[in-house]
Amino acid sequence: MYLNIMKQIVLYVLICFGLNVFAQYPELDEHTSVGGAGEWFNQSGQVTMGVEGGTVLCYNIASSYTDDDTYIWESSDYGTQFTDDGLDSVYFAVNLTMDIRSNGDLFYMGYFDGGTWTDFLIPYRLVAVWTTFYVWVPNTTTKFRYRLYTYGNGTKTSKFVHINQTVINSASNVLPIELVLFDGRDYGDFNRIEWVTASEINNDHFLLERSVNGTNWDQISIINGGGNSNQFIDYYYDDYFGSEELYYYRLTQYDYDGKYEVFDIIVVDSRSELCDKNLIKIVNSFGQIVNEDYRGVKIYVYDDGTIVKKF
Repeated sequence: MYLNIMKQIVLYVLICFGLNVFAQYPELDEHTSVGGAGEWFNQSGQVTMGVEGGTVLCYNIASSYTDDDTYIWESSDYGTQFTDDGLDSVYFAVNLTMDIRSNGDLFYMGYFDGGTWTDFLIPYRLVAVWTTFYVWVPNTTTKFRYRLYTYGNGTKTSKFVHINQTVINSASNVLPIELVLFDGRDYGDFNRIEWVTASEINNDHFLLERSVNGTNWDQISIINGGGNSNQFIDYYYDDYFGSEELYYYRLTQYDYDGKYEVFDIIVVDSRSELCDKNLIKIVNSFGQIVNEDYRGVKIYVYDDGTIVKKF
């Protein structure tokens, strides 16, 4: 049994049994170099692409991006490896740090099968995040790629996609869902709780709970799951609360067989009066100091310990 643990917004545990396969799964690529046997290739010919710091597959090591251009990292050819190894289907996973803003830049992860490329768009609203995405692909897949389209120019610090690790794994070895977003926002009369899955296997339903102290929980909704999917699915629930409070929300996912997974708790501040508090700082998702004009998630930190997240 081979065990690999990857962290994202949630924890992914990939367990390989290796009973009837020849290769060891998951296959990990830490991106220490490129262009060699079994490595990734710069298929777009962009001179700014390369490995940064010996560990990160980068689209822009120096200088700036160009307007209206495409940057592509492509894997080596796997041939018939996955069918030879007896895999029914394959999970193609990428762990990355990204902030491409919402100005038209697009980032895709794709696979090559039967002479055709199929690309999956990573939602641009997931800015300034360190996370992992999975795509469920056919066992006849021969190559993979990461494609970045730049609508406008920018330096490597103003927008970026840094690919930390690539994982090729058997689809039977992953947990039922891949949760890429679980967050909430105060809309005055209600809190909107939203979550996004990138893939689902045997997902029956979600249980959403609310608490005012983070200890005692009330069930507020049961939302049907997507069953089986390798596409992004958006879920949301509008919670019309009775009073202005600091609310805690907890999400639990249930399989058809009753197994379940509880995700991290989020907090939404629905109190309207913040005048008795002093703002200490505003930071982004990385903890970096930003101002009110910052495009992306802004986290307001007050002197009484209150944290308010705004989009």
